[in-house]
Amino acid sequence: MADKDHYLEDLFCEKKMELSLLQDITNNFSQESEIGRGGCGIVYKGALRDGFLAVKKLNFVANNKSFLDEVNCLRRIKHKNIVRFIGYGFQTNKYITVVGGDLVLAESSERLICFEYLRNGSLESFLKDDQPYKRTWPECYKIIHGICLGLHHLHERCMIHRDIKPGNILLDDDMTPKIADFGLSRLLVDGESGKVTNYHYLKGTLGYMAPEFLHDGKYSVKSDIFGLGRIIEKMVIGCHTTSMEETAVLVWGPRLDHLDASEKSTALEQVKECIKISADCTQHEAASRPATQYILARLTTPGNSHCSAAGGINTSTVPAQMTPARVDTTTGVTSYRMLSARELQIANNRPGHWSWSSHPLPYSSRNEEFAELISVYCLAVTGEVQPKDLSAGRSYTVYLVYKLAIINAGLDAEGSVQTSSLRLYGNRVYPMGKVSLHPEAPRTADHVNHPVSRGDGWLELRLADFANDGEMLTEQGVIVDLREENLSVEKRGIIVKGMEFRSN
Repeated sequence: MADKDHYLEDLFCEKKMELSLLQDITNNFSQESEIGRGGCGIVYKGALRDGFLAVKKLNFVANNKSFLDEVNCLRRIKHKNIVRFIGYGFQTNKYITVVGGDLVLAESSERLICFEYLRNGSLESFLKDDQPYKRTWPECYKIIHGICLGLHHLHERCMIHRDIKPGNILLDDDMTPKIADFGLSRLLVDGESGKVTNYHYLKGTLGYMAPEFLHDGKYSVKSDIFGLGRIIEKMVIGCHTTSMEETAVLVWGPRLDHLDASEKSTALEQVKECIKISADCTQHEAASRPATQYILARLTTPGNSHCSAAGGINTSTVPAQMTPARVDTTTGVTSYRMLSARELQIANNRPGHWSWSSHPLPYSSRNEEFAELISVYCLAVTGEVQPKDLSAGRSYTVYLVYKLAIINAGLDAEGSVQTSSLRLYGNRVYPMGKVSLHPEAPRTADHVNHPVSRGDGWLELRLADFANDGEMLTEQGVIVDLREENLSVEKRGIIVKGMEFRSN
């Protein structure tokens, strides 16, 4: 039998697999091994001695673009909320056939993609009874949050899925959701959007396709957001047409009665926020839909939509859990400005105690320089931009992008808190609050922003917020400072990449 001859652990190498092996573990792609099918192909369960894997056999098409797109996307991404890619199979077979009464030499291709097997099946199966109140709220909330995390990971890497729907969300043993099926996915460059010009290639799933894609063939990451909104709506509301308050109280309220009053109140607020998020995600205009980092922030802190349109300096608190977007997903304007370490002013009381390290940029012949703190007592990092270089009418959040060396000191001590401020070319200073450079520093002080991981090995620390409105555009410059002036504590081990001014 197949499961006596092959081991799952031997296959986790993202390699090409022999067709004979895949035939062996799926019992020659038998009907008994089939676990799912869709427009692109059939998925089979492959049995090995130490586990299982899923083998998707793609339908025949005139070219291999869909196959190559999916393999390339899966090879680029690794995340707990994205299905794990194991390998692929490809084989071309030549044969003789009769065409118009003549014998001709023809060929056919077998194209297969292998990924981890998830025994709880798809979210579609999980939802098929269409009665959300039969499921626990923590279970639903975990799935919604996990899908958002996986989608955020894709969008950070300029990838769009283009077919976000319950059938393409798989669930593992712990009900952790994983985004699957990248046959329609695309890699965008510099935040661009795309367009399908031939209606024949307008593929997706009705009900989860964004209006701009369905009617005009246009797609961007906001197309994925539309599908996400539909999923959240399906999970929380089902087929109910009641209002948000009625759904939260009448449908979910009785399911939360086993909780104490405080826990039930929190859960109901989460339900209401998810309903609001689903409505925002399914706005007709793509530009009106929120990006994933703001959805995640709202899931973390229900009721905080972070959509302030007020002018001047925005001093409202933004959760430290918010993670960044890398590109503007709906327009051609610049969504962020990154000041490199070389563009920053780094002042300290020991000028010779910074060093510069150079690292090659991915897919480039150029190098990127980082500044590493060797030993100082008084520290100041300052970044400056001109408002005219940013997009008018947008709100911005400023982050210090950095990481800590393996050996670091003076940043995680009790009471080790830095301050950040924003000033307008030295004339007006707006204190932004307290920050902590060390993610594990004791959290005894109130209202201190701590860094969060960007997911690429770097940390980001929110320093300031402002709106680039008409008044701001008249200013000569916007200057953001990070300061640490505790002269009794030696500080070392900070590696600075730059300072990012990111549009909200």
